[in-house]
Parts: sequence; C-alpha cells; structure tokens
Amino acid sequence: MADKFILGFPISEKTASSELVQDGSNIGIGTDDPISGFKLDVVGGFLRVANDAATTGLELGYSAGGSTAFIQGYNRTTNVFTDMIINNSVTVKANGNVGIGTDTFASTSNLQLKMGNIAQGAVGEIFDADDNADSSRLIIGGGGGGSPQFSMRHYSAGYGVDIWISTTDPWNTHIDNRNANSGFIFRNNCNTDGSENELMRIDGSGNATFEGNVGIGTTPSAAILHVYKSSSSPTIVARFENPSGQSLVEIKSVNNNLGVLQFGDGEDGNVGAVQYDHAGNSMRFKTADTERMRITSAGKVIIGNSSISNTGKFGYTPGVGSYKGVMEMFHSTTNLPGSGFVNFFRDSSVIGSIGQSGTTQVSYNISSDYRLKEDLKDFAGLDMVSKIPVYDFKWKTDESRSYGVMAHELQEVLPQAVTGEKDAEETQQVDYSKIVPLLVKSIQELKAEIELLKAR
Repeated sequence: MADKFILGFPISEKTASSELVQDGSNIGIGTDDPISGFKLDVVGGFLRVANDAATTGLELGYSAGGSTAFIQGYNRTTNVFTDMIINNSVTVKANGNVGIGTDTFASTSNLQLKMGNIAQGAVGEIFDADDNADSSRLIIGGGGGGSPQFSMRHYSAGYGVDIWISTTDPWNTHIDNRNANSGFIFRNNCNTDGSENELMRIDGSGNATFEGNVGIGTTPSAAILHVYKSSSSPTIVARFENPSGQSLVEIKSVNNNLGVLQFGDGEDGNVGAVQYDHAGNSMRFKTADTERMRITSAGKVIIGNSSISNTGKFGYTPGVGSYKGVMEMFHSTTNLPGSGFVNFFRDSSVIGSIGQSGTTQVSYNISSDYRLKEDLKDFAGLDMVSKIPVYDFKWKTDESRSYGVMAHELQEVLPQAVTGEKDAEETQQVDYSKIVPLLVKSIQELKAEIELLKAR
C-alpha cells in the first residue's frame, strides 16, 4: 500500500475514504482503490466544475438511484438548468433545445432538436430555428398504428406531409398531406434562381397535372399518354366508367381544326380515323387513310365521298317535307339506263334491284330469267282475278281513302302475294306486283273472247 497516497501522505497513515487518493497515475475520489485504466474515478457522488459553490457549474455523475448518468449545466442557488456550449458549435439550451451550428431559436418554448423521445412516438424531431413566426419541423420514427414514421410539418399551422407504413398485412405505405385542401407538387432543378421545373402536381381534390408525357406499362413515347399491355388475347386496355350517370370521353381542339380519334397497327399508325371538323361542324370516318363517310352539320349522311352533290354516291337527308327524311342515291349523267341504285342478293345471286330507267325514272325489278324457271303451265287468269274482292276503303290511321284488297282474302287466291298470317301479332302485307301477271292473263283471255265474238 506504500504506493497509494492521500493528499501526498501514504494511505496507511490516513484512511478517510472521502479523501483524494492517488494510486500511481490514477486518482480516486470517494474510493481508495480507483479502477485501473481510469485516470479519475469518482464514487458516491458526481463531478462538478464551477467558479464557486453557489453559481452555475458543469455537473457530471449518476442520479441518486444510480440508474441514469447525466451531464448538465446547473445553478445550485436558483436550482435551474443552464445553457451549455460544446465545441463552440453545439448549443444545448436549458429547456432542452439543441442547436447545431446556431444558438438562435424561434422560441424557448418550442423544441428545436429532440432525439429518442420514445414516449412521444418519435425517434427524432428537428425544428427550423430561423422561422420565428411559423416554425417547421421534421419528425423521424413514429410509433406505428397510424402514427407517421416520417413527418415534415409546418408547426404552427399543423400542415405537412406524413409517411407511414401500415402495421398489418399488406403493409401499405401511406403518404398523407395533413391539410385537406393541400396537394403535392413534384419538381426538379430546384435552384435559388427560381429556375426549377414543375413535373407533376396533385391538388387537394385529387386532380393530377403532368408536365411531361406519361407511360402506363411502358416508357412514354412521343404521345402525351402511352398505355401499353402485351397480351395475345383480347384485353381491355382502358375503361371509362361512371357508375352514377353518363360516362363521357371528350376530345377537344381549337376552332377551325380537327378533333381526331385515330387507329393504327404495327405497320401503319394511320389506317383509320374518326374526325370532327370544327370548321364545317362535320363528322368524318376514314379507312386506309381515305374518307369513306361524312355526317354534315345539317345531319346529312354521305357515303363514298365528302359531298352530297357528287354523283355515284349514297346519302341520307333528315327532316320533314319534299326530299326530306329519305335515302338519296346518285348516278352520274354518263351512267347508262338500267344502272342499279340498289341490288338485293340471296347469298351471291342477285334476286332484285332498283335501277335507273332512262334519265328521269327508276325501275323496280325482280328475278325473271328463263334460266331460273321450269315446268311452265297455263292458268285461268280471269277466273282467279274474279275471285279477288276489291274495295274502296278508308284507312283507320288518317281516314284517307284508297282502293285495294284485304290481305287475308287475297291470300286465299294468290298466297305468294301476301306476307304474314291473319290476326297474327304483326299485320299482313301485300305485294300488288304479284297480281300483275293475273291481270295480263285476264286481258289476254278477254281479248280472245272478244275476237271469238267478233268472228260469229
């Protein structure tokens, strides 16, 4: 023990444990056996550095229970904590605020930097020390269960962004704007000269604005919106749905220009289109990049060309009155008489037509070629015609008068001239042209009788 000393005396001559003990290069306070490796070993209290006993000092030690170590600036006269400065760059204020690189704070009542406050659900909070009126803060590490794990807030107004992860499967990540009326703005090239570029904006109502092209399922091409889905089977690429009312898709362009819905494939990007011409207020339909049909502003439908006045075309003119509400078919002045307006087919065979007759009339034609007929027989036309009742009658719909037959009565004599059945749900119809052969035959028979009478 001769190498241990108390205030310069060998420890064997004075044993008070509260004295300062030197053991070689180690010094013990409150112990006569300082732990090897520590230059200063203080037991049973804490270390204090101050000008005098009553004023502020720097204190280092353990709490009374020995469970918590501390270092603090404290005034023993007023019993209040005081500010501390570390390395002339870190300031620890008496209220717990910490400034790194600054000792100026927005308010002594607001926390500027807090680390490890688990009770508050925050691993760290950083406040803006320069905004005196409206301090801002960054919170890192929330407690889960809906608490943000990362939060940037405008403190006084309660605005900001929270980022947090759900505590249950599927562990979704949420990005929330704390103010219901605020949105998100995404920018790049943010410089102090104000030359930043806005890339995307989402307002408080969920409306999104993109400054560049957007690709869904692919890198965007020259198109503003490029939606891509690779599938060998039919696939719905886009759907527009309004479960509560009408669903509208609007294509809007400037005045005197075209609004176009264009169709393409891997070989040609313009094989078909639906166009609206704002200059003439007409709708156009194109195939193989050629206009095939047009609906004019007056509602006329033109098929085969762009103008209803062109010959060799087909159109429809709506309305009421002469030449209104009718289909229109045009021939050129050079077309020969007999040229067809409408042809009727059964499979690939023509069975009837409506054609040009001369230059001023049309003809209504049905098949009558000898090559289509066999088993030719004579018949008594006058007898058949005599069995057909003919009436002067009034129509129930408009009380107009006309001459004609009753369909079911004609059906008993000439069934091929009548369509439908008596008293069926659909009313019967008559093709009067089928009676013409009977009339011709009757005239022939009458002529023969007249000639016979003349010869007597």
